[in-house]
Amino acid sequence: LLWCTETAFSNAKALGSFVGCLVCRVGGGWRVRWLGRARAVRAAMFVLVIVAVAMAMAAPLWQTALVVEAYLLLWLTAQVLAQIAFFAMCMALCWKPVAGVQFSLYMAIGNLGLVAGAAMTGPRVAVLTPPQLFAAMAAVPTVAALILLRVDVDAHVDRLAALDATLDTRTLGTTEVQGVVAERYTPTS
Repeated sequence: LLWCTETAFSNAKALGSFVGCLVCRVGGGWRVRWLGRARAVRAAMFVLVIVAVAMAMAAPLWQTALVVEAYLLLWLTAQVLAQIAFFAMCMALCWKPVAGVQFSLYMAIGNLGLVAGAAMTGPRVAVLTPPQLFAAMAAVPTVAALILLRVDVDAHVDRLAALDATLDTRTLGTTEVQGVVAERYTPTS
């Protein structure tokens, strides 16, 4: 990027992160409730795909600061929206007696994904051209959205409510709770 110095890029990324967080702070929760958890994640993933593909196709415009700044703004906003919706979905999938551990695990996996993605970018730069790298970036949310098509949050929440109705964890011992859970959720062929 000809216009880009480390300071200019850092400032553009900081501004994109700030605006993205501000937009998501003001309207992220409302958007997740309005669309539904899984649909909000897929919508944010769709925006990530569109932005990455557009950036891959706009290689001649990369020397314009406004194009890169717009990309960063859109990408970072969609990424934060995806995280908000994803964590809302994960919270709904947690069973209340062990929700703290489950949610911590979801957070750790989400953060590990961000770090792994950043770590994988460096070696890919040596093999792929920048437009190909953006196309590869579009593939990741596409795969994630396809996997999320299989997640039925509402059905899982209903199963958790049924489990809570049949178990009283205050009176049953841990072994008894595990037995009831295993009996109730063992897959049948």
